[in-house]
Amino acid sequence: MQFINNWSRAVTLAPGVTSLALDLPDGDYRLTLADSQFTPTRWEIVGATVAAGTATLARGLEGTSDQDWPTDSIIYCTVTASLLTDLFARLAAAEGAITTNQQAISALDSRVTALEPAPSIVISSPEAAPMGYSAFNGFGVISPAGATVYPGGGPSVDGLGEITELAWSGDYPYYEALQLRVRGTTSDWPSPASLPFETLTIGATTFAKSDLSAAGAGDGSVVFAWYGVPGPFVAGDNTVTFA
Repeated sequence: MQFINNWSRAVTLAPGVTSLALDLPDGDYRLTLADSQFTPTRWEIVGATVAAGTATLARGLEGTSDQDWPTDSIIYCTVTASLLTDLFARLAAAEGAITTNQQAISALDSRVTALEPAPSIVISSPEAAPMGYSAFNGFGVISPAGATVYPGGGPSVDGLGEITELAWSGDYPYYEALQLRVRGTTSDWPSPASLPFETLTIGATTFAKSDLSAAGAGDGSVVFAWYGVPGPFVAGDNTVTFA
C-alpha cells in the first residue's frame, strides 16, 4: 500500500465504473470519494491500482457503497479506519512474534546452559601427604583464585563460599578425612545442609553432601569433613566440580 501527502483531485465517476485516469505514481492506494471538498455529506472508499496513469478501481470498500459521483465531487488520499485497524493488528502480531521469539531464545539459552558443563576448579596438589589445597596450612594451589562452592559460580576472592581448604591426608592433620574449609561464619553455614551443592567430585571420585559433617569454625571460615574416606587427590592437577 502506498500513500501520498496532500493529494486530491476533482472527479466525476459513474456507479460501476472501475477505470479512472489518475496522476499518481504506479502502485496500490486506498482512496476516498466525497461529494464536496468542503462540506461533504457522503463518501465511498475505493482501492486503486495505478499503472501508467490509469487506476483500476475496487469500488465500495470498508462498508461504503458504489455510488454516482457527479461534477464537484473529489477524490483524495487519506488514511482510513480499515488501514489503521490492519496496521495495529500487524503491530500486535509482530509484538507477539517478538515475545515468542524472546521466550524461545530464553528457553534455548537455558537448555544450552544445562548442557554446558559447569566451570571446573583445578587443584594442583603436592606429591606427598597432605594432598590437595590449603591456604590455612599453606600447600597446593587452587585455580581460579577465589573459587567457591557455588556450582557454576564465578570466583570470589575473600567472598562468601570461597574455598580456603580442600585437602586430605592419612594422618596429621586430617587423619583420613577430606576436609573442606569454606569462607563465612556459622551464621552463613550453620550445617552441611546449608551448603549450596549436593555433590563434590574430585577426579573420578564423588562425595555426597549428605555424608558431610561439621568439623569446626574459625579464622573467618567454617570447616566440614568427610571422615574415613580414601584420598581422592593425585600429585599434580585435579579437576574439582561442585554440583
